[in-house]
Amino acid sequence: MSLVVQYLDAAYCPQYSNYLLILGNEFSSWISQTVAGQQLNTSVLTPLTAIVLSVVLVKKSGIVPEKFEAGNSNLKLVDVVDRKQGAPVTAGIIEIVKSEPCAFDYDNDCAVIYCIDGSFLLKEGEIKTDVQPGDVVYIPKKKGLKVEWSSPSMGRGFYVTFPHWR
Repeated sequence: MSLVVQYLDAAYCPQYSNYLLILGNEFSSWISQTVAGQQLNTSVLTPLTAIVLSVVLVKKSGIVPEKFEAGNSNLKLVDVVDRKQGAPVTAGIIEIVKSEPCAFDYDNDCAVIYCIDGSFLLKEGEIKTDVQPGDVVYIPKKKGLKVEWSSPSMGRGFYVTFPHWR
């Protein structure tokens, strides 16, 4: 059983600043069954009492895109939320720098992409779609659909796929 254990930050949850926070689906299930859904009574908590949350937070420092091996493209990505957190989707960050295009097939999943900065060029057959900061793109699950990703300079985006893309 893998758990993320950290102290709560008083700036975010001042009422729980001295308590231990444990994140993890297996432990969450166990503790939920143990306390049978009772409301958390902070008056009986002592320092280092375990508080289990369903919410999963991944801090910016833990989001590090890595080279994605796909031909000669200069593409990096990282799945930030996926099966490991019990999510029905995969969500992450994609970065691409000017290089050869990288093709993804969408036979088994769909995707939504939000362009954070820079720009992307998505190519489906002969049709090109220019994606600028603030734009949202939906790519449907469709047998035989291949989309090439590239960028004229650099692009960074947030993606969600359903179901999991890998």
